[in-house]
Amino acid sequence: MTSTFGTRLTLGDLLDQPDFGLKLLTVGPRARHTPIHGAHSIEISDPARWLSEHWVMLTAGLRLRAHPAEQRRLIAELVDGGIAALGFGVGSVSKQVPTALLDEAERRSFPIFTVPVPVPFREIVSFVNRSLLSTDLHVLQRVMSMQDYLMDAFHEDPPEPVLLMRLASVLRAADVALVESDGRVTAATGSLAAAASDKVRRSSRLHELEHDGHWGVAARVDRANQASAWLIVLTGDGEGHRQLVKPVTRAAARLLGLPSLARDSAAWRRRRRRRLAEVLHDSPAKARGARFVNALADAGIDLATPCRVALFAAQPRDGSEPL
Repeated sequence: MTSTFGTRLTLGDLLDQPDFGLKLLTVGPRARHTPIHGAHSIEISDPARWLSEHWVMLTAGLRLRAHPAEQRRLIAELVDGGIAALGFGVGSVSKQVPTALLDEAERRSFPIFTVPVPVPFREIVSFVNRSLLSTDLHVLQRVMSMQDYLMDAFHEDPPEPVLLMRLASVLRAADVALVESDGRVTAATGSLAAAASDKVRRSSRLHELEHDGHWGVAARVDRANQASAWLIVLTGDGEGHRQLVKPVTRAAARLLGLPSLARDSAAWRRRRRRRLAEVLHDSPAKARGARFVNALADAGIDLATPCRVALFAAQPRDGSEPL
């Protein structure tokens, strides 16, 4: 259950569980690398609409007996739906997997495995769910660790190039670029990701893309009072990377927006203090009504709250001693 960046469940992992006694009938050893994202038992028609891509369908073949055309149509539907494999229960409804089902699966290179009658489908579903939960926890731990490593880049000045270098490092020599909305490259670890900027879908905050044979991700970098930029990450591998590349790229994009947000926050605080000073200086002491109270509230001071004291020191305009 190991992959380039962490754990993931494959058909081979499922087949290797000794308690199940599953037997692969079609495709051969290469099917063992097929990723599994879930499993479900279905006995109704049009099952693919109830399954997501990379799921395993489990069936006892209730509606398939003596219907070769229906058997072939089922395999075609599962292939078109991106289903990972078909688990066929033998010994209850049918003693063996129907011939037409096997022939069509072999022709389309689709995995079919048998499930012995003593093994309830719910046990297979539970095993898949437990394995995927373990995978999700592992990925979460890896993502959090990578985020800490990326955040340390803000000890450098400027932090953006260092963060991109660290992002490329944790994603195993990925090519990374930060591209402005006008196409200008702010920072990059190579030329490949920067050249993929024309593949960015600006209506999406995070999406997959392909460029020059490389799979990758583009994430929008939102910044205060600035046009959005795009963080583009291209890797040399696809399936094994996706569980980490997407969340780590999203986290990096958010981090890249922090400096502008911080600068904007500091500027906002300065503007707020200036507004409060103007109110204090321009309003006579006896005329400080709603405008004065609103200015205090804007500065985070609520005079309606008991036990609050506001102390101000101001230099009079006539040059006398401060109040």
